Amino acid sequence: MLVPTVGTTSTTAIDPVRSLVAVARAQREPVWVHIDGAYGGAAAICPELRYWLDGVELVDSLCINPHKWLMVAMDCSLLWVRDRRPLIQALALDPEYLKSDFMSQTNYKDWQVALGRRFRSLKLWFTLRRFGAEGLRAHIRRSIELTRRAESLLLQDGRFTIFTPRCCVA
Repeated sequence: MLVPTVGTTSTTAIDPVRSLVAVARAQREPVWVHIDGAYGGAAAICPELRYWLDGVELVDSLCINPHKWLMVAMDCSLLWVRDRRPLIQALALDPEYLKSDFMSQTNYKDWQVALGRRFRSLKLWFTLRRFGAEGLRAHIRRSIELTRRAESLLLQDGRFTIFTPRCCVA
């Protein structure tokens, strides 16, 4: 398994996904490539930031946490998988008390570790409904603008040192 990060929470580092996928696909044995876009993946809602996910169409899975940058209440994670079968094979659990006449239907208990299924998507739906895509884009752009401003103020003040230069937003 290879897990490139797109905007890791602690440092906002962005790995070159397309290049890493090429390395993974060149291996003799199959390598599952999963993008950890927990923090920065949400920025793809802004067209000018989509390059952060360059190569996303080549990966096996992607995770984004809307509660980190899209104003959604804790906890809310989005997981996309190219092929759900390996995920279901790894996580499926079918004890007798869970068997029913509906076993042939999609059951999301097989897509996660927990058997319970909280209605986490409702808070995402409400956020999208309240702010819309443009409102969420404005929020991300404003966050970036404020970060640039804070960086500028820190650079002007000799008491502070920025140890890691801004990596991904010009």
